[in-house]
Amino acid sequence: MKMPTEDGRFNLLSLNPSVALHSIAEALKDPALYEKATLISSPKPNDLQKQGIVKMYLQFEQVDKALEWLDSPWDSQRSGDRLRLFDKAYCLNGDNENLKQVRYQLYQTLFEYDDFKRYLDILDDTEKQPAREKAIKKAEQADNFSTDVAMLFALDEAERAQNLVLNNPVDASNCYYSDLLEFAKQFEKKKLSLAEIACYRHLLLDILARAKSKSYGHAVRYYKRLTQLDIEIECYGVLEGHDNFLVELQAQHGRKRSFWARLA
Repeated sequence: MKMPTEDGRFNLLSLNPSVALHSIAEALKDPALYEKATLISSPKPNDLQKQGIVKMYLQFEQVDKALEWLDSPWDSQRSGDRLRLFDKAYCLNGDNENLKQVRYQLYQTLFEYDDFKRYLDILDDTEKQPAREKAIKKAEQADNFSTDVAMLFALDEAERAQNLVLNNPVDASNCYYSDLLEFAKQFEKKKLSLAEIACYRHLLLDILARAKSKSYGHAVRYYKRLTQLDIEIECYGVLEGHDNFLVELQAQHGRKRSFWARLA
């Protein structure tokens, strides 16, 4: 551990030369020195080190130097980080045309609503509706099920989200538990009962399949919610009817007595 000097400051000379130079560069607000400090220890810096260099240049609005590094080869696995830095650079130099392209790439790469919204913000009014329609169409392809359902909710297309859940039961059953539970709550708010039923059925079956008795309290709540919803449903459409679902549930998990006992 490095010990401070008598006046409470750390002795930079006792540090690794590269670390010391980084500290000096930050203190002097000198991104070129920060770059040099990185290259001393890593002549071929990795993406994380490149990010540090680019951020320093952007912090002091030296956009051209930042873009030189951003235009160099990067690991594709960190493309989202790189695109966000491009975004900041183009914002600083007012390059709206390249900014539009970068935000489109970022949205296409991560397919997050916040990225789509930022892309939408920079479009002309005549471009906004076609972009929204393309986003809906992409989500309906269900290439990344949880993300696509979330995107449709964010676009205020809950009925389309319901269709996605009902028409892709395998994908829905493979969702993360937390995602599926959140979708069920969203469908309840939108009064889209069929999708809510589908979500709670998947959640109930998942708990019983894993046979984790500590989660049976949740399973009981889902079971009771399904029974409550059945009163409201006139037609189950593509879903199996409630009575048939219960028969199959009993056949598959009838031996889980501690679960059934909680329903008594």
